[in-house]
Amino acid sequence: MLWTPPWTLPLYTPFAPLDPRPAHLLWLAMQAGCVLGSALWLWMAFGGPIRPAWWLAAPVLIALTFGPPRVLIIHGQNAGFVLLGLWIDRRVATTPLFTVAGTILGMALGGFWMYQRLRRQSKRLP
Repeated sequence: MLWTPPWTLPLYTPFAPLDPRPAHLLWLAMQAGCVLGSALWLWMAFGGPIRPAWWLAAPVLIALTFGPPRVLIIHGQNAGFVLLGLWIDRRVATTPLFTVAGTILGMALGGFWMYQRLRRQSKRLP
């Protein structure tokens, strides 16, 4: 069952014409690539050491051994896009192209959570 808000459906529609098994395997590969790529990019964006080159294996190992992304990928959730959105958000201040991409991805994925968060905060207001 898909437990995401309706505005995230454009992320899933390219897989609709495929048979279920190949679509699922392609989805898992794409999510794993997003998680590993985002971990590496976030490592470099936040100033993690990159010299000597074997330090670049650290974020990949962390992403592979950390439990939550692995569980979410196994169950077919969109954890990779959330990490990719975090990296895009980090890049927003430096590149105009990423501003547009980060806004679109943030509206697609984070809009629902932001709405829920604002709704919870508004209940606390006097």
